[in-house]
Amino acid sequence: DWFLTGDMVSMDEDGYCWFMGRVDDVFRAGGYRISPVEIEDCLKLHPGVKSAAVVPKPQGAKGHVIKAFVVPVQDSGQDPAALQAALQAHVRERLATWQTPREIEFVDRLPVTADGQIRRHVLRAREQQRSMLASARAQARGKPSGKA
Repeated sequence: DWFLTGDMVSMDEDGYCWFMGRVDDVFRAGGYRISPVEIEDCLKLHPGVKSAAVVPKPQGAKGHVIKAFVVPVQDSGQDPAALQAALQAHVRERLATWQTPREIEFVDRLPVTADGQIRRHVLRAREQQRSMLASARAQARGKPSGKA
């Protein structure tokens, strides 16, 4: 019998299971278990946000940080840096401090399925690719990758 948890594991030749990750959207950042939906719902309560998605951003030896992709309301007229600070403050006031996105990227639209569900795996893959490219560039310049 198996207890299904949503964890991905690999089994070695000795029968030991090794944790590889999760099959759902929950991730760990700063030692905390992060549910993107809770943070996304909080961001969408802000009047300057039309839609939002939260994913882990690889951060070298530190693991992951919380990154939000935000579709701002059209014609909000707010400076992106000011809106980012306002959104971070908005989350901090309503959720735990550790749930505040460290980075916010403003986009015109989010990848969605035909029925409108956010395709977080596309955004996660994009962040993973960006991280790998940054690491390769740093290595080519002879610098260590990631922020320790």
